[in-house]
Amino acid sequence: MKVFPVLFVLVLGVGVLGAQSPERSGGEGFSITPPPRGYGSYSRDPAANRHRAELSWHYLETDLYTLQGGSLYITSRLFRRSWGGLSLQYGGFYLQGEETAAIMTKKDGSWGSDQDEETDLRVSGFGVAPTLEVVLWGSTEAGSERSRRAQLLGFAGFDGGHQFFSQDLGEGWENYYSRYAAPLAGVQLHLPLGGLLISPFGMYKHLYGQSLYNGTTHDFDIALASGGVDLLWRGISVSGIVQALDDRSDRTYTLSVGFSF
Repeated sequence: MKVFPVLFVLVLGVGVLGAQSPERSGGEGFSITPPPRGYGSYSRDPAANRHRAELSWHYLETDLYTLQGGSLYITSRLFRRSWGGLSLQYGGFYLQGEETAAIMTKKDGSWGSDQDEETDLRVSGFGVAPTLEVVLWGSTEAGSERSRRAQLLGFAGFDGGHQFFSQDLGEGWENYYSRYAAPLAGVQLHLPLGGLLISPFGMYKHLYGQSLYNGTTHDFDIALASGGVDLLWRGISVSGIVQALDDRSDRTYTLSVGFSF
């Protein structure tokens, strides 16, 4: 029995157990980073396609705000073996939209919420995610025949990043930011169909972080579940991803175009 697959299964189990909790302790934060899917085992030349760039459009809808915008993330393979490899994902995003904010007014010497109003909101950020990828089932032999066989891959790692918020409250823009670290784990299935690779995937991620506003710190603790499918042809991919936040109706929808180089 190989050591690396056994170690990976243990890490995967810890990551999934941590990500299944839907509890949230307050504060504000989210992750726009796409799942770090892997295609290293499908390259016939070990030196080729070491990097993969992914340009995405995101639509984020929650109970409080609606945002949309774009991101650019790059996944680089640090090393590769027949059983899997290690990669590093990095990049950033920019979103804009509206948030439902409470308008505060002063009555009888005290502040209170008078009404809700739609305010402009802008969010930008960046993230870095080292990830271990392992072939759980399928061929790990060298040679061109490997690219024609189905495989089940697993991946596990950590995602960390910062997000910067700007909100127009009518008397100028208010700024605050959040930071997070998140263990992640998931699986991906490669299904070759001629020259086309169909690759569905799923991922759990658990965000632990803080948001800081006017000197006040709020902790947040958020579980995320993502699922989607990639269509890969000659190093060019088209992806659709849906991400669910906590146990509520919040959703993030992502459409991506990627290429290897």
